[in-house]
Amino acid sequence: MKALALPIIISALAACATTAGNLPIETTSEYTAKRQADGSIELLITGTTLAPTRASEAKIDFGPLLENAASKECPGGYELTKDAAPSVLTRSGKLIATLRAVATCK
Repeated sequence: MKALALPIIISALAACATTAGNLPIETTSEYTAKRQADGSIELLITGTTLAPTRASEAKIDFGPLLENAASKECPGGYELTKDAAPSVLTRSGKLIATLRAVATCK
């Protein structure tokens, strides 16, 4: 399974450029928001989808997930910085990826 780790990360990152309409129906997502002392908000976005197989790749579209979480936490607008790559693991036939970002509300 380690051989799939790099393609999974690449697929997850490449998915950021796609639209939410391209997500497999099995994809779910959630986020947590933690206010920081400087007023910014740390966002942890977790997406879950079916693990990749030889017949299909796994994609999680973090772009819209981040935008949705940031807009809920900062309705007046925000600046967003994110980690370069999500942390990725597979469990029970599922791909679970978490991406950390920081939103600064305007």
